[in-house]
Amino acid sequence: HHISSSGGVKYKQDIVDSHLPGYLQKNVGLDHRLYVKTLRPEETKKQECFLNRFTKHQGTPMEAILKEDGLPSLYQAEVKPLEEGEVDLSILDDLTPCDVRVLVHSEEELTQTETFERIFPTIHTRQYMQYMCKPSYYDLLLAAWEDKYADCPGKGLLRLHDECVKGTHLEVPDSEKKIKTPFKPSEAPRKNFNIPHIFRDK
Repeated sequence: HHISSSGGVKYKQDIVDSHLPGYLQKNVGLDHRLYVKTLRPEETKKQECFLNRFTKHQGTPMEAILKEDGLPSLYQAEVKPLEEGEVDLSILDDLTPCDVRVLVHSEEELTQTETFERIFPTIHTRQYMQYMCKPSYYDLLLAAWEDKYADCPGKGLLRLHDECVKGTHLEVPDSEKKIKTPFKPSEAPRKNFNIPHIFRDK
C-alpha cells in the first residue's frame, strides 16, 4: 500500500482503515523490496530456461541449461516444442519472488487503466511475440498469466494474495535487503571564508 504524501492528512487514516483494518501503526511506508530488479541465481536460471525454449534452442542449447546443477526439477522435464502463438503455461507453475512482484505491479496498473486497456501481451496479441528477435521473459510471463486467468481474474488475484501473505514478493538477494543511499562526502570547511554580515549572529 502506498499513500501519497500529497493527500490530505485527514484522509490518510480513512484510507488506512478502509484497506488495512486493524492496522495500529500510524505510518504506512514504502517497502523498497517491492521494486528490486536484481535476480537471485535460481531466478536467472528460470528466465534463461524459458527464453531459450521460446526461441527454439537458439543461442545456448536447452539441454545444457536443463542439465546444469542446481536447476529446479520443474525445468528438467521433457522439453516439447511450442506451436506457433502457443503460450507456455508451465512458467506459472513455480512463481519466483521476482515473478510475483512483476505480476503484482501489473495487476495494480490494470486497476488504474479506467478507459484504457492493455495492448500487449494479451490473449489476442500474444502471437506477435514470434516476430520479436528475443522477447522479454516478462512478456512471456504476462502472456501466460493472461492466458490462464483472463476468464477468471479473481483466481489470479487470489493466488497473488496468497503469495504476498507468505511474503514471497519481499524475498530479495542479500545485497538488496537494505535501501542503498548515495554516498555524500562531508564538505571540508572553507578557509578564509567570511560570513556575510546579514547572517552573523547579532
